[in-house]
Amino acid sequence: RGTINWKEINKRATELMERFHLNIDVTRPLSNYSTAVQQMVSIARAVDIQAKVLILDEPTSSLSDNEIENLFNIIRNLQKENITFIYISHRMEEIQEIGDTASVLRDGQYIATRPAKELTMEEIIYIVENDIEEDEVLAWEDYTLDASEFGFEMPNLMAWHRGCPRTSQEVFDN
Repeated sequence: RGTINWKEINKRATELMERFHLNIDVTRPLSNYSTAVQQMVSIARAVDIQAKVLILDEPTSSLSDNEIENLFNIIRNLQKENITFIYISHRMEEIQEIGDTASVLRDGQYIATRPAKELTMEEIIYIVENDIEEDEVLAWEDYTLDASEFGFEMPNLMAWHRGCPRTSQEVFDN
């Protein structure tokens, strides 16, 4: 039977929080802290267990401007450590600021993928609000994702690509 070394656990947790510029008492319940702090702690936990992909769904919806900037700085630093973010947002200016690649979905359907910096607000609004014909979608398909750069597999992923469902293996092989 082992025992829990709370002193060591709290020391490691404090060091991890310092890495994320969080000056919090790690022995207090997380519910005592703001949404921004809770989000940063969640990201720190994921990094601590060596996660390579983090999914952030509308992470700035309840953050102040300063908290958003802090989040973006952390994301940028972690990207330099080869941590990938899937960042889901309706705030297009955030996608353009923090994203490398943007995929547009409408009503749950894949529409297009482009480098985030190349998408204008007008293009985004157009493809989200209009029924695009297949040839228009194909015109947007000039960006190819190379899965090898990510170093992980998603064998059961289904993707809509050029109008037909395919597995991730088929998408990445072509």
